[in-house]
Amino acid sequence: MRRRRDTCAPLRASLVQLRVANGVNPFLPLAAATCGDRGRVRVRPPAQRTGPNQARGSRGRGGRFSEKMKSLQGSERCSRPGVTLGRDRNSESGHAVEDPGGFFENLINYKGFFRFSSRVVRIPAPSSTFFRQQQGRKGRHLDDDGLPHGFCTVTYSSTDRFEGNFVHGEKNGRGKFFFFDGSTLEGYYVDDALQGQGVYTYEDGGVLQGTYVDGELNGPAQEYDTDGRLIFKGQYKDNIRHGVCWIYYPDGGSLVGEVNEDGEMTGEKIAYVYPDERTALYGKFIDGEMIEGKLATLMSTEEGRPHFELMPGSSVYHFDKSTSSCISTNALLPDPYESERVYVAESLISSAGEGLFSKVAVGPNTVMSFYNGVRITHQEVDSRDWALNGNTLSLDEETVIDVPEPYNHVSKYCASLGHKANHSFTPNCIYDMFVHPRFGPIKCIRTLRAVEADEELTVAYGYDHSPPGKSGPEAPEWYQVELKAFQATQQK
Repeated sequence: MRRRRDTCAPLRASLVQLRVANGVNPFLPLAAATCGDRGRVRVRPPAQRTGPNQARGSRGRGGRFSEKMKSLQGSERCSRPGVTLGRDRNSESGHAVEDPGGFFENLINYKGFFRFSSRVVRIPAPSSTFFRQQQGRKGRHLDDDGLPHGFCTVTYSSTDRFEGNFVHGEKNGRGKFFFFDGSTLEGYYVDDALQGQGVYTYEDGGVLQGTYVDGELNGPAQEYDTDGRLIFKGQYKDNIRHGVCWIYYPDGGSLVGEVNEDGEMTGEKIAYVYPDERTALYGKFIDGEMIEGKLATLMSTEEGRPHFELMPGSSVYHFDKSTSSCISTNALLPDPYESERVYVAESLISSAGEGLFSKVAVGPNTVMSFYNGVRITHQEVDSRDWALNGNTLSLDEETVIDVPEPYNHVSKYCASLGHKANHSFTPNCIYDMFVHPRFGPIKCIRTLRAVEADEELTVAYGYDHSPPGKSGPEAPEWYQVELKAFQATQQK
């Protein structure tokens, strides 16, 4: 076997970059935890960040986006979008919050979506606020009671500030919060409450556009990532996602269904839709995790509501993330999307063994195949001989995907086929990150250009050509031979 990947090299070309921790796929769309008015952390749909080939990236998003601030004097609490307040036991002058608003640093575990730990951040108590009056033609903008009146900037001890129009201490008219993390919330205020369209901009540039009623999200909302790609579309009711909602993954997949009373993707009629926007796994999901899904076809969508048609006699699929010792609980159950697009046959590349071929003609940027395997550490891979690393692929800074013997034979394992793609210095595909409803965080094979039916799919294995302290590539012998031959042709 000659399909060996350099698991020590940096992550290869990818479309998406997100923060990782605990060895979890950095390119998966995040699902930020959110706090309701009862202070109970929930999991909300994913919100992704994008970027180049790095193993660490942006933080997750917040979820409730409730903006309630009572009169700046005499108020019991002040709040920013996405937080639930509680008295800070360690402070006499502030409030503490469980913060789901984009400050989560650590991923705890992966179960369909990411979950985050919350950390306490300081929110100013009303007694600690002070006013920065803006000078205007009529002088300082305070009324006779010393309350802001007119256009003012109000700054809090947390360094959050609000800029906008006040009427005797209450926000009235257009205004904008500037939070200490760099995020902002802008909209139109009536009697101290945000009303109508509001725009929350995350510290990294992502945006949530929603409809507010008395300072709470009620109505349609859309969320966009840093690159302006739609990642959520649906409804909110009393700051909680409501009705049919769509979650859009950066790899092209999506999750759709009617959320439960807590705004979670939990129910018997939830579906994961593959990147072709037609093939789907429909059935029971809990908190975004597939419990029991059957093959279905997305026939149509009317006013945001999808219509699915179940495939008679479908196999049953469930979330089945691999471990260090178990590649799959059903190793011979093919992926329905992949099965329609690729097949394994003798490679057209000399001495390469089997290869991966396209069943159909497709355009560029098309997901063709999935690369699942057991999950091992870089340390384990580094300690082994090249002969044992024929099907290893770096997933992130902590994890390597491996398809060891006997699973490299399709008679023993065919749940995914991405490990069958051979190397080329002029590939027609790349490895890319993918969140799979069955396998969890893995990589996929995505076309770089248009591919014809029966064309062999190839990728660049990406071995390090200039490793520190070495005179040549850190790669198996066959790769070094082919590299020299390729470089010779380029010099002619």
